[in-house]
Formats: sequence, structure tokens, C-alpha cells
Amino acid sequence: MNTTPSQLHQHPRVTSHWRSFGLTILLLLLSSQAIAGNIQVKASVSQEHVFIGQPFRLVISVEGADEVTPPDLSNIKGLQIKELGQKSNSSTQIVINGRQIESTKTTELSYQVLINDKSTATIPALTVIADGTSHTTKPIPLSIKEPEENEHFKLEVRLSKPTAYVGEPLLMTTTWLISQQARGGGFNLPILSDPRFITSSREDLLPRDKNQLIKIELAGEVILAKRYQKRVGGKDFVAITFFHNLIPQTTGNITLPRGTIAIDALTGYETPRSRRDYDPFGMLGSRQREIYKTIVVPANQVDLKVLPLPTQGVPPHFNGLVGKYTIKAHAEPTTVNVGDPISLSLEITGERAAITSMPPLNLPHFK
Repeated sequence: MNTTPSQLHQHPRVTSHWRSFGLTILLLLLSSQAIAGNIQVKASVSQEHVFIGQPFRLVISVEGADEVTPPDLSNIKGLQIKELGQKSNSSTQIVINGRQIESTKTTELSYQVLINDKSTATIPALTVIADGTSHTTKPIPLSIKEPEENEHFKLEVRLSKPTAYVGEPLLMTTTWLISQQARGGGFNLPILSDPRFITSSREDLLPRDKNQLIKIELAGEVILAKRYQKRVGGKDFVAITFFHNLIPQTTGNITLPRGTIAIDALTGYETPRSRRDYDPFGMLGSRQREIYKTIVVPANQVDLKVLPLPTQGVPPHFNGLVGKYTIKAHAEPTTVNVGDPISLSLEITGERAAITSMPPLNLPHFK
């Protein structure tokens, strides 16, 4: 049965229903407008007391916005920031008696932050674009602690030589020594992003036996390292070692930025409170919980003297490569008639042989 507008006036219940429906729509519109105009942006960190070289989490929460543009973090000095991802969720609350409707969308931007020096003691104010408008977070003060030496964990960095020419490849060996149970192991080697050097991993120096190799995360990449036993100062350690080429690009006396390793070290055991309540004398056996404490251990200081390239005694066509290189020539065939073609090959081997250029071949009697 179809109902005309004139018939609606004859049915009070139908009229009340339409009024209620219209009021619900009005409440929904008013609620959505209030939420859209009430955007809240705030930043928080997983911990306020951090070591230099210890990664921690930064979360920027945006509430009440549909479109969120992350802040520009590229110009923040003293911080290494890695984006971990973005997630959004919506929540709706309906109160029937009070005729209240609330709908809220929250977006979280997550980052991993690492501090390289003590001069950076604050997460600065960050600007987020939410629904086309700018919103700035409050600065977050941090309590910065220096890495500390530890008898159970050590980080050693060694160079193949203390003096080198600019452009000369050096071998950098990094070794983490462990003599106590731990978990994790976050390496921070600022030298790998130092613009004064060109670096590259040297996995070709690792053993071929896969049982001696482990994977570690370093500078956002997964590399291979070798694991073995090593005795240092009369004490046995598990050693994890990996290698890099290090090529200085500037001259002078350089102190390499010190690396760190962040570890969750086992410090003791604790019986859960529920077990202590009904088993105060430990009659039911021990089921203790391990207790870990985060520590950050610094690497040793490494000094390097970088010399300029000599200006005298330089061979012809010198292109700036310094180091150990070999060059071999091979021709085939070696017995030919006048006018027969010969294939000539030059093989150059060395750390940076890939960037060499073709030499001029001014050979008499040959075309």
C-alpha cells in the first residue's frame, strides 16, 4: 500500500517516525562537523631516558582527520630516524537515550629513532598536515646517557692501517664480543653514513661454511657475519665479526665516530607473584622469569691520518686509484699474417678496479 504526503498527516505514528529519523540525521551531521573541526595531534616516545646509540620508538598520533601527511624529518640533525609504518583505526560510539553519536578516526605514524650525540636532547616540534591544515606537536625532552664499558660485552673496531692516502681502500673489521646471556643486539656504526668515507660490505672475506655464518641487521640492511669462539684477556667470548671497505674522501687527522651496540643483558631471575602466593617455599619446582636490562656499549676510539696524493713521481694517465692493483694483458692468436685481426684483453684487479677507464692504445705497427 503506497502512502501519499497528505495521508501522513492522518497517521501520527508515521509522522513521529520521520521526525525521529530526521533528528538522527541532524545529530550525525552535527557530530561529524564537530569531529572534523577538532583535530588533535600529539607525539610520544617509548622511553624518555635513552642511551646514545640506543634505538627507541616515536609515535605521532593524529585524531579526527581523514587525510594525514607525515612530517618532514630529513633536516633533523643528530637523529637517525627510520619509518616503521602507518596505521589507522576508527571508533564509533552511539548513546540511544541521549541521542549522541561519536565517530573518531585515529592515525598513528611510527618511527625508530636513534641519537648519535649528547647535544641532541630533545625531539623537536613536528608539523603534520591533517585534512589540509598544519598541526604542530610539542617538543619532547629526553634524558641522554652515555654508553658504558662492560666486562661481558665489548665492541671492537680495527682498521688495516693507521695512515692512508685519500682514495686508498682500508679494511675495517668490526667484532662484537659476548660472554653473558643476552638477546637483541642493535648495531650503530655512524661511520657507514659518514660523507667523508665510501663504505661497502666485504662478505667475500667470510668463511664458506654456512654453519659459521649468521645474519645481522646493520644500517637498515641484513648482512652476513661469522660467529666463532675467541679468548680475550684470559676470558672466553663468543665473537661476531664482519668486514667493510673504508675509502677516505678527505685529508687530515680524522677520529672515526664511535659505534655502539645496544643489548638486552640477562641480570637475574624472578618468580612470578602468583606462584609465590601459593608456593612460598618453592615446593612445586622453579619456573622463574628472566629479567633483562638494556645496556649500550661503546666501541673503541679509532684515529686515522689521511694524506693527500703525491704530486711528484705520479705515473702517466694516473686516475687517483691507490692501493694494490694488478694488470694483465692477453692476446690471441699470437701467430698471424699481416692484416689478420688479433684480440687484445686487459684484466685489472683491485679494490676499485670497476671505476677504471680504458687506457689509450697508441701502438706502432698496429691499427
